[in-house]
Parts: sequence; C-alpha cells; structure tokens
Amino acid sequence: SASPAGYVGVAPPPMSAGAPLGLGGRAPTFSDAASALFAVASPRPIRDVDESARTFPGLTSSLHLLSGDWARGELDAWTQFEPPAGLAALLGGTTWAENVLSRDPPCLSLRTSQADVHPRLCEGTLHAGTSAVREPQLPAHSWDSQAALPDFRLQDDIRFEGPPEGNEVAIKTQRLGRLFLDVINKVRFPPSAPMEFSWNISATNRRIRAPADLVGSLPERPFKLLDNRRDVPAAQPPSFSQHALRPEQLRSLSWMLAREGHGGAQATNEVAEHEPFVAEWRRFWRPGEDAEGMNTEASQIVPGARVRLQPEGSGHVFSCSSKQPVLASDLPSCTGVVLSVCSMSDTALVEFNAGPGGQRLQCPTEDLDFIDPGGMECGCRVRIAAHVRNPTFGWGGVRPGMVGVVLQGGDILTVKFPAHAKWKGKRDELERADDSGTQAMKRPSLMVDLRVRATYQLRGGILADKVGYGKTATTIALIDATRDSVTPPIPEIDQGSFIPAKGTLVIVPSNLFEQWINEIAKFLWDGRPLRKSLVKGWSPAGCPVKLFAMSNVVPLTKVSAYELAQADIIICSYRLLFSNVYSDRRTELSGGGSSFAGLMNTTRELLAGKGRVRSGRKGADMVRRWEQLQFPLLEMFHFKRLVYDELHELEAFDTQQQNTLQSFRSHYRWGLTGTPPLTCAGAIFMASLFRVDLPGDLAPKPRAQYPDLSVYEGDRLLAETAGRFLDTCARQNTADLPHIKLEEHVIVVRHTREERALYLGQAHDAPDVSSPDAFQTEEGTQALERLLKLCSHFQAGGEREMVGSAQEECARIGDQKERRIVRARNKMQRCWRVIALLQDMRRRMAGRGDAPLAWRAELDELASTFAKDSAGEAAVKAAEACTKEERAVEVQCASDFIDALEQHRPRDAALLAHLGHLDGKKGYSENWATFADKKLPAKELHSLLVGQGREQAQNLRELRDATTSLEFFRRTILALANDNSPETRSCTICFGENLPLTQIAITPCAHTFCVSCITAIVDRLGRCSLCNQPLTSRDIRPLADEIVLAPDASSPSASSSTAPPPITKDEIDKLERRKGNDKYGTKLAAVVEKLQQLRREDDSAKVILFVQFDDLKRKVAAALKEFGIPIVQLQGSVSQRDGVIRDWQHNPSSKTFVLLLSLEQSASGTNLTAASHVVFLHPMLAPTPELAVAHEMQAIGRARRHGQRKSVVHVWRFVTAGTVEQALTERHQSELWGAERVRQQASAGAAVAPTDAP
Repeated sequence: SASPAGYVGVAPPPMSAGAPLGLGGRAPTFSDAASALFAVASPRPIRDVDESARTFPGLTSSLHLLSGDWARGELDAWTQFEPPAGLAALLGGTTWAENVLSRDPPCLSLRTSQADVHPRLCEGTLHAGTSAVREPQLPAHSWDSQAALPDFRLQDDIRFEGPPEGNEVAIKTQRLGRLFLDVINKVRFPPSAPMEFSWNISATNRRIRAPADLVGSLPERPFKLLDNRRDVPAAQPPSFSQHALRPEQLRSLSWMLAREGHGGAQATNEVAEHEPFVAEWRRFWRPGEDAEGMNTEASQIVPGARVRLQPEGSGHVFSCSSKQPVLASDLPSCTGVVLSVCSMSDTALVEFNAGPGGQRLQCPTEDLDFIDPGGMECGCRVRIAAHVRNPTFGWGGVRPGMVGVVLQGGDILTVKFPAHAKWKGKRDELERADDSGTQAMKRPSLMVDLRVRATYQLRGGILADKVGYGKTATTIALIDATRDSVTPPIPEIDQGSFIPAKGTLVIVPSNLFEQWINEIAKFLWDGRPLRKSLVKGWSPAGCPVKLFAMSNVVPLTKVSAYELAQADIIICSYRLLFSNVYSDRRTELSGGGSSFAGLMNTTRELLAGKGRVRSGRKGADMVRRWEQLQFPLLEMFHFKRLVYDELHELEAFDTQQQNTLQSFRSHYRWGLTGTPPLTCAGAIFMASLFRVDLPGDLAPKPRAQYPDLSVYEGDRLLAETAGRFLDTCARQNTADLPHIKLEEHVIVVRHTREERALYLGQAHDAPDVSSPDAFQTEEGTQALERLLKLCSHFQAGGEREMVGSAQEECARIGDQKERRIVRARNKMQRCWRVIALLQDMRRRMAGRGDAPLAWRAELDELASTFAKDSAGEAAVKAAEACTKEERAVEVQCASDFIDALEQHRPRDAALLAHLGHLDGKKGYSENWATFADKKLPAKELHSLLVGQGREQAQNLRELRDATTSLEFFRRTILALANDNSPETRSCTICFGENLPLTQIAITPCAHTFCVSCITAIVDRLGRCSLCNQPLTSRDIRPLADEIVLAPDASSPSASSSTAPPPITKDEIDKLERRKGNDKYGTKLAAVVEKLQQLRREDDSAKVILFVQFDDLKRKVAAALKEFGIPIVQLQGSVSQRDGVIRDWQHNPSSKTFVLLLSLEQSASGTNLTAASHVVFLHPMLAPTPELAVAHEMQAIGRARRHGQRKSVVHVWRFVTAGTVEQALTERHQSELWGAERVRQQASAGAAVAPTDAP
C-alpha cells in the first residue's frame, strides 16, 4: 500500500525529546494541523523515503513516496493512505474527534422524507464531490483561514510515472489530505477505532458518471428484518421463576445477551469482543469541461475538429434530413468534421464522409472521439509557451500553464481558455499542452475516488419484536441476567468527560412510566406494589434492585450525582428531559449556552476536583467535586446501559430534544419498537440514536430545519449500508397470536351537500396526497391536514367561532371569502395611494415634470391580460377594480394619502427601510409623513415606483384569486343543490345547455364545462381554455359524483377503483335516521351510532377511539359527551395519566367505556387489553404508507396483545367516500378496501344513476 510521507513545501518543526507530534511539547490543535497541511510555500529540495520516515515517526517502510510530496499507486487499484503523525490528528485523530464532539448534530425528521418513493437504479451522484475548479467548502472553524489553498487542478495534482505503457499514477499528498478532510468534515459521530483511508484513480470518459460499484440496482424496501427463529433460547433469568418468559422472548433475550457480549444463550460475567459495524463513506471527483485543465474528450469537440463516431455509442444518432436514428455500423466511414455544437443538449452536428441522411448527423458528444491531427488545429489542446512573458494581445485573464482548446487555426489562433472564451494569440506564442520533451503523450480523463471506512463498536441494537409481545419484560430480563456482569471501561475518547454510572437508564413515554415500574415489580419483586412504595423516587429497602424513578424533575433536584451513579435502574420520561426546569439547569451547567460541549467541560472540571458550580435547584452552595453535586443532569453520566422505549416516536422531537438523546453515553444501547421505520431514512435516524453515522455527510441545506433524508433512498451504497446495519443490529420475533383473531371493518360515510361543498372548497388548494412532493412543504402538509379534518367535521379549524351545522359553516366560509376580497381590494387601494405619493414627490423636485411610466410595465401587461374575456370572469372583475381604484386616487389630494396609509405596511424591502421602525399599535402615519418630506434622488424614487408596480401586480393576482375562490365555492354549492341556472348547466366550449349533472364539471378556476370538452382541453393543453390556469386530470370530476344521494335516490354504478363505492339500502336508512343529528356532522353522527350499537350488544365492551389531531379530538370529545357517551382522555401529569389508564384498564364496572387517544402521540406501548374494539376516526396522515401503517399497527397493538381476554379484536375504520380518506385507505389498506367495494356493490341491488330531471 502507498502512503504519503509529508506535507508539501513545509519543513517539519524541530522535535524535542518526548515532544508529541513535533510541536514543542504541546498537543497539536486543529488549526496547527490544518495550517501545516495547507500552507503554500516555495518548492523545497526533494526528500527521499528515509528522510521522510525520520521526519514523521510512525511511518512504516511500506510507504511509497514520490519526491516527498507525492503518493504513488496503480491506476484502477485501491491504495491505502496512512496519514503521517501530524496529519493524523486532523484526519480522524483525537483533534478531529474533539472537533466533531464540539458540534451538536442536526435534528432528523422522517416526515420530510418521501421514503415511499424508491428508485430502482442508482447513478451514484450523491457521492460526487464539488466542482474541480472550486475548493470544497468547510466551516470557518475547521481549518486555519490564514492558510492559502491552491486551486484544484487535476493536471497539476495528478501525474503518471514510469513508461507510457505503464499504469503507475501519483497524486499530491497535500491534495489527497485536503480531499479526505472534505469527506469527513460533516461526520456527526466519531468512530470507535481509527478510520481507514484509501484512494483510487481511474481512467474515465463522459459516459462514466460515477465509479461502477456506486451505480446499479437498489435493494427492495422496506427492508426485511431478520427473525430470531434460529437463535438458541436463553436460560430463564434468576428472578423470573414465577413469571417465566415465553419461548420467543427467550430467543430475543439470547440475541440481546450476544449483542452485549455476554455469551448469548448462557449469560456470563465476562464481556466478549464481537464484530464491530463498519460504515463506508465515499466521495469521487471527475473533471468536467469547466475544469482548469479542460482534459476531457468532450472539451475538444468544437467546430472544425475531426471526430470519429464510436461503434459502441449510445445509439442516439439522428439523420438531419429524415430525423431517423442511424447506427454507427451503417456508416461506411465513421469519421467526420464537427459543424456546430449545442451545449444545452450536449450534441454536435457532424458532416461524415459517406452514409445516409445527407451525411449530416446529430450526435451526442459523448459518442464522439476527437482525432488529433497533431500541430495546432481545431480541437487541439494548447497553452501559452513557457518562454512568453508578454503575449502580443495580452494575457486576458489567462495564467501560465492554463490549458485551452483551439477554436480557429492560422497564424493567429483563437483559443478557448477557462478564463477567456475566445483568446487570440500568435501561433509561435503557443505550444501543445500534451508535449513532454520530445515525446507527445495524450493524457486520459481521470476520476479520483476516495473511500473512508469507519468502525463503530456498537454493543446493543433494536429489539423490534411485534407489538404486544413483551419487549419490556425481555429488557427487564436482560437487566436481571447481567446484574453481576463486569462493566467495560469507558472508551478513551470519553474518559475524563463523563461520570461512571453502574446502572441502566430507561427513557420512556409518559404514558408508559407506571407500566415499566409495575413490570419491574412483577418480575423482580414478586409483584409487590412498588409504585406506591417509592420514596422521593427511590425503591424501598428490601427491593432487590436499587431503582430511581422520576416522572417529573422534582426527585432529580434532590439527588446527588454520587447517589445516581449507584442506582441499578433509572427510569425517566422523555417529557422530563425537555421540561423548563431541566432545560434551565442544562443552560446553567453548560456555562450559559445549550451546547453539549459546554456541559462536557463542566463535567471534566468536576471529575478533576476543579469545578465551581451551584449545587441543587435552589440555594447558593458551590461545589468542586462531582460527588457533591445535587441536581445533576443525566447527560453527565456514562451509563452501563441505555434503553430508548418506543424508539419510532423519537423522530417527532425537535432539534434540542434529539441532540439530548443522541448525546447520552453508555456501554450498551437499546431501542425498543414494534414498528421500526425500515427505509434508508429510517435506518439513518435509528443509527444516529446509537451514535453511528451511516452517510457520513449529513447537514441541512441553507434555510432548512432538517437534512433531506429522502435523497438517500436512491443511493446504492447507503442502501447496502442501511441493510447491513439492520441485519446486524435489529431482530424481530417470529411468534404469532393465533388465539386472538383480528377482524377489520370499513364503515363508509358520505358527505351531505353542504359538507361536500366545504370539502371541495379546500380540496382544490391541497396537493395530491399520492404525489412525491405532497409533504415536502409545510403549507402542503397543513392543507392536507385541513382536508382530512373536513372529512370528519365540517369545520376544519375556527374553534373560537364554532357553528351549529354545515349550513352555518357554509355561510361562515362564504363570509370569509368575501372578506378576503375586501382585504385584497383594500391592499390595492392603499398601494395606489403609495404610488401617487411617490409620483407627487417626483413632481415636487425642481425641474421635473410628470414621472415616466416605465415602472408600471409589469402591472399594465398583467392588467391587460386580465381585462380580456378569455381570462375569465374573476380576472375581468379584478382588472376593472384595479382601474377603478386608480381613478379614485387620481382625484384625491396628496395630503389625504397620509391618513389613508395609517395601517399600511408595504411589502417592498427598500420602501420599508425608508419608513423605519413601524409600530403597529400606534399606526404608521408619522412614518409616512416623515417619508413624504424626504428629498430622494430621481433614480431612487424610480426604483421605489418599480417596487410598488410589482407589489400592485401581486395585489391584482390576489384579488383575482380571491374572486375565483368565492365564485368556485358559490357555484359548487348551487350545483350540489341541483340548481338549474344556465351558468351551472352550460358548457363554455361547445355551448351545450341544460346538461345533466353526469356531464358537468366545475374547475378550480370556477369555470363550467361539459366533462368531454374539458378533458380534451386538459389532455392537450394542460390548462383552462378561458383563464389559462394550469389544470390536471384530478381537477375534472362530474358533479354527479359530488352529490350525496337523498334517501330515496339511487346510486350511480362505479367501476373505477378510485370512484366512491355504490350506496346501499342500509346506508340510505342510516342517512334518514341521522337527519337532525347534524350538529357535529355526518361522520361523528355515524361514530356515535356505532359506539351505541357496540355497547347495546355487549355491555362489557370497551373501545379505544383514535384521532390524530388535537383540535379534532376536542370536537369529538364534545360530540360524544353531548350524545351521552362517557369518555376519558389522557390529560394532566404523568401520575394523573397513569391513574386514568389504571382505572380504565382494571375497573370492569366503570361506565366510561370509550378511551379517546391521540393516534400520533398515544398509540405506542400502553397495555390496554381491556378494549376489544379499536376505532379509527380517519386514516393516519403521514409522508409514507410505511409510517402511517406503523402508527396504525401500534394503535391496534394496544388491544391485540398477550393478556387480551376476548377471542376477537375488532377494528372499525371510518372512511368518507370520494375524499382523501378513501385515497389513503386505498394506499394503506388496499385489500381491505377492495373487499369493502365488493361487499357494497353486492349490496347495492338496483342502484342506478341519479336523475337530472328538474
């Protein structure tokens, strides 16, 4: 293997005896190492191998050095790179690790990742380095900003050695170190062992976009977890004699013991070594046409160059006359001359000597080989000769050594240089760039490929046993089986920075806090009432384990760090870690900030006995040693074991919360979840909680809160790494619950006409839930949330102004839309006054007449477009209003403008800067009066007018949109009410009138067409023929499909899988019974009816009702209470929540039979086997089907689990037909929905299409 010997052009510092790394006895800083690596100096004498080995102790004789500054290897072969001592501190050494630990890692989110979109092929572009011309960007603190860096020019940094036919290649050590630093610059967690660096340089061409092993097919996802069926069951733990584990639990325990190194099936006191997990990070650089050297073949494909068509090319060669494809094998001669080049399409027009198609073919440049004629003809690579000091026509930005391509020959050559596209110079001032002495060599294109392998000693893993199979009991068994085992030493990187703790820290959701304590008492203390026996959080005397449990921060404020370090088990809730008191204490102990690095510094000082921090929550006692510290933080300890319960819920936490969870230190780490996210993004998220960095290069884009994890779904290397991580660190049991059947039911609900109108008014503003970008923006997600809420209740928001029925809500929404028009018109009016004020300021300038009107070009063009009849009625009305407001302002006095602008805040940033600070409480009159007295230059006033012209154009669009929204809402209501007016029953394309509802569609732009006409227009143009608003096929739906049938009506047949299922006689009867009970809408009336039916049929039945959104949950609670259905919710403190669950679960005589839970926040972990019915008010809304189904499975698992006494658990899914709920159910429960369609079609009987008779 080849490795570099030293730094380019830098003399090593003198070394004293025992001085580390030759830095005068002090440890090198990150800046020292970077400065030494990147300093640029004049060339120094060449050093041989022996001198370099003496200069940098630790280098072995296997290092292959080239002139002391070059690392040598073979072309197309991996070569190991072992940084010398000073560079090692920067590349993966202690200095680098400390720098990584000083940064808080970014927060991750699976909600912003469209992990359900799984590409089949990978092109490897995720690992492409930055441009060959620009230096890779690093944070300011990552290297010495004073160190100058040379440009990245591959022709200077890489060269061939030996004979021309050889394959030896060399790269500058300086450049290699710089590129490796770029690879590891964004690593979030330092590995457990030194990283392995290797490099490879290979010949390439334009068709090769990435290294071959980074491209190709991708594995299927979601990933499949390995099961434990082949694991040998472990022995029953010592304390589990009365409550023995089941066989599948013992197999899981065996795997957990092996992952920790305790011997697997038979626990031992010794900790054995096991194979670590290795992550691979890659980065490659391939020079492009913009590279300094212009050393690709494509850069030589210029007009006038002779080229050859490659026989094995892409085949995308077309005849210019027939426009038909031509194969290279069909050409008698495959050489020709380039006539022109199109850079946009990367094609060239080539005239060949013979062949079909008039001898002129359009060819991809990647399919052409340049034929070098020698000399300095078109396409040849040249540079300014070394003897030239002052070129005849000047340098023109071209530097000595810069390589260009000849565009035009002759005595005066035209050359394309990177710094000058058409540089001219005399022929004798240039020389060929590939001349080396007397022998010409052609240099191939090169690709630099770097590989870093990072080793993580991961002890622990993800216990992914299915929901309800006893992961809590298995984890307690692990604690019991290893109670006497030897705790490994703290890793070197963490020594002296954390307080050693002997116990296991278990972090749980608040609703599972008491369940964990009860399970510990059940298995380890003969089922005694441990929860009520806790004294200030501590287990009582006589308990076999020293337990410290805290549902809130109070017990922690009264405990010392020494006491906490002696606990066997510590249980706390996630909520405690993010409470205000705990956060304030973190800020205090971190030195005034929230950085985890500051807390580590405080812990180091306390461990050294040199600290000075306040002890306890209150008081002024200062302590120096860690043993004396009261109210310590859990992040200060290095625990024996760390357990994240309900691991999948943690991705909903914000940045500070996730940073806290990632910063915990322990020898063993475990995550418990029955529904792990099995995608690349999910693996990255879970591995991060284990302090393992799978991608190695993860950072949010500018102005983004989270890194985009969806891009990793299409990466082959990351998919393979994620799969290995799950194979290594995750297991799932193989048992089933055959004695507890699961029966799922779908209850189809249909909107009333008013509810449908409200839904459609929101639907045309929301994205398609199945589109890849549906959840990419906060606005899109919120629009889908409102849409889903409207499926369950006619009022998506507005709890402050609750209405009594859907009819009242229609009136309220109509008023809102009218007020939106008034607001838009007021904005327009005030903007005209600002424009008039600016024009008046211009007229008051000496010697100036009326202001030129160039500033309003954009506004006039838009107004002219809107004024045309083809733009639509709403646009015409908006244009008329704009003209009317302008004329109204023209007759006003300038003095009236100021008062009218009292509450006007312009959007233009330049005008806002002139106005100064705007106080909304006092009004803006004084600001506008001061501004009106200013004397501004004419140029600046014109710029402000241009800004106001753009603002007024935006106001005009908003007025058009507001008018369109109101028109669409009104027309939809009229159409759903079977209105027979011409405007709702005619087509504006074919002019058909009195059309049946089955042939009418209203577009989101409020225009009415017959279905056949608008379908043809959208297919051909993709827009409305009247106003040019973009439309898609999903915007076209016959009004008959939107009408809820009256009880005596029949249903249209529905053959399409996306159409609503046909209405049945039973549904018609139910619709009749629900009349008058519409205060809370059709859906909630149906839920009330089902709950009453379940209780009538079984007076012991208990139901869990899941709702995703808090505001909708409050409406559900109000509806159930009003209809006399007793419910209970999880509210208040942890102890109050535990009391609610305990009473509901264990009190069979309780009349409260409905437990209302959050589908998103309360679906995990809780044992609720008293329920035999699970009701979903609506499908789960999540970015991916996998995530949504995982939440729903967690919810079902609350009831269907070991301990369920009923033989059947029923799941009731309420779905509103023809809405986003139906689309989600089709995605998540396709088989169930298909069966429901078949059932309803069979029950529809004599259903026919609705009549359109007036």
